[in-house]
Amino acid sequence: MSSGGGGQSGITRYDWNDTMARYYQGSPENPGGWLGRANDIAWKPYESYNYATVAGTDPYQDQAMQGIYNTIYGHGAADTEAGREAARQFASGQNGNQYGGFNPFFQDMVGQGAEDIIKAYQQGTSADTTRMFNLSGAFGGSAHQNAVANNEAALGKELNRYVTGMYGGQFDRAAGIESEDLNRQLQSIPLAQAGQGLSFDAFRNLMGAGDFRRSVTQQNYDDAYRRWSEAQNFDWSNVDRMLNVLGRAQGSTGVTTNTSPYGGLSPAAGLLGAAALYGGLGG
Repeated sequence: MSSGGGGQSGITRYDWNDTMARYYQGSPENPGGWLGRANDIAWKPYESYNYATVAGTDPYQDQAMQGIYNTIYGHGAADTEAGREAARQFASGQNGNQYGGFNPFFQDMVGQGAEDIIKAYQQGTSADTTRMFNLSGAFGGSAHQNAVANNEAALGKELNRYVTGMYGGQFDRAAGIESEDLNRQLQSIPLAQAGQGLSFDAFRNLMGAGDFRRSVTQQNYDDAYRRWSEAQNFDWSNVDRMLNVLGRAQGSTGVTTNTSPYGGLSPAAGLLGAAALYGGLGG
């Protein structure tokens, strides 16, 4: 290493002893030494990391996101969809009692009851009237005809009261059944629609499980990259540490020689000699 000032220069040379030279410049068992290894590492080409470093979404997360999307933009959960459909039918008047009104079973029952009333009239009132007028010898007369007309009018009123009462009772019962049925359905609508909230809760739990699984995958990626980086820096770290140690040690093991530009004569001595010579020549 050279140093100097004022247009003059000198040479500073650092001489390693044999021990330090073997470390720096090499030896049979360590060709090239640590400086050679540092040179080799410095010229090593760039090597990229060709493995995954960022974890993608977990399948659980994908399922949760798809479920949320379907719930919001689709029909929702099955029970929620059923609740919405029931509410729509109620609003449009489609939810009626299929067993109310003139169902065939009730009509058959009313018809059978009417036949029983007519048969009882024929076997009772009509037969008694005919026998009475036969015994009196007035059968077929005006009195007999009036009696038959009155009896049949009474029969018609009886049948009318019977049918009206039966259908009136049937309507009342049907209305009560329908009202209870509709109330139960209406009460079930909020429960059905609550399924949407339960579905979102399930999706959130599924998303949480996916977050955990993805975090584990990311940790594995980070650990793999850390290990790869350690392997890439292993040689350089060793060289750097070793050169630092050698740098601290060389101050006490090396020899430094400073050579003056005056060939070993110090500048002050040279000036003094020149002055003495000038005086000896008279001035």
